[in-house]
Amino acid sequence: MITPAFALTATERVLPRLALDFTTAVTDSRVTTTRALNTATRVNSSGYIETVNADLARYDFDPVTKICLGQLIEESRANLLTGSNDFSATYWPVATNSTVVTDNATSPDGTVNADKITDNTTAGVQHRLYRDYTFAASAYTLSVYLKRDTHTWARLLIFDGTTTRYANYNLATGLVGGTSASTTSSIKNAGNGYYRCTMNITAAGGAGNVQLVMLDSDTVGSPALYTGTGTSFWAYGAQLEAGAFPTSYIPTTSTSLTRNADVVYMSGTNFSDWYNASEGTFVSVADTLSTTGHIISADNGVNERIFQVAAVGGSVTSNIVSGGTNTFAQSLGSITSGTSFKTAIAYKANNANSAVNAVAGTADTTVTIPTIIQLRIGTNAGGVYLNGHVSSLRYFPMRLTNAELQAFSK
Repeated sequence: MITPAFALTATERVLPRLALDFTTAVTDSRVTTTRALNTATRVNSSGYIETVNADLARYDFDPVTKICLGQLIEESRANLLTGSNDFSATYWPVATNSTVVTDNATSPDGTVNADKITDNTTAGVQHRLYRDYTFAASAYTLSVYLKRDTHTWARLLIFDGTTTRYANYNLATGLVGGTSASTTSSIKNAGNGYYRCTMNITAAGGAGNVQLVMLDSDTVGSPALYTGTGTSFWAYGAQLEAGAFPTSYIPTTSTSLTRNADVVYMSGTNFSDWYNASEGTFVSVADTLSTTGHIISADNGVNERIFQVAAVGGSVTSNIVSGGTNTFAQSLGSITSGTSFKTAIAYKANNANSAVNAVAGTADTTVTIPTIIQLRIGTNAGGVYLNGHVSSLRYFPMRLTNAELQAFSK
């Protein structure tokens, strides 16, 4: 970080007064992170999933490149499936024409606790694992880490008590195959041959089940019947969440477990030492999975705010609220799920603007500047979270020009 103790000259004005680089995986002493309980995980610098203790920042690394993505900031979620690392009859009581060997291979957490699932050679039948679950009328996301041994195609399936929906995954190519209607699916490389396979639905509510199904090809429709060949894949980390997108893995044993939200902020002199009440500019780099992912919120905890919100499939909205009245609102850019983007918001009385990925808006000349006492990073006063990574955050104690907004958000 750079915190100059001198007045900024014309040549020095492009130096930030605050510069936080979360990709160094080192916590700045002025930034506070709180999160109750030791149920949160991250991917470490070796590419393995590990648990992070309460009230510590989660610096998350790409499991393939081992590059630090920044600080992971997520809302509270629960893994509703017990025995997340055990695919035996203890937690998956129905194994149709398939067998499970527990703790057979190294998993994404670096220990030998991945289970081997093998189909039998029975002809024209389903080969699957099955467990019951009673759904509420809500969005749900199911995810499992899978690795090909000799079996290529897998399917995740949810029956919500009314409708059966599924998604197919090619464990050789890392591609999503056939997906049922009203289902969102994805596959992400988790390193060491594993893929995190994910599907999302909106459930009608009722007594249903979740299934891990073996396929002989990219079969469309359900049930998927075929003649088994004695081939197998490895499975780890089953997770069912009430929510429209997946979050970081929450290991469970005999009970469902909740990961509490990451609350990240700067307050007191850790905030006031660098903040300029009359004018300034925030520049950030982040990614999100959410349609309401708060990047920053400089506020007084009530109705005075300077904030930016990113929406997957939409744009970044920048707002300035004074006395409960929205005096500046601007939406720019197009945000892709999990993809890094750059934003800037500049404020000064009757002169505010923003930029996203090198595109600046039109300055607003009727803006009232609010009274601010703290900065929330990756969340807001209402507890709406980024659900992604903050890679960097810079603050300039002046209203940068529109050209500079473009340059710094490029």
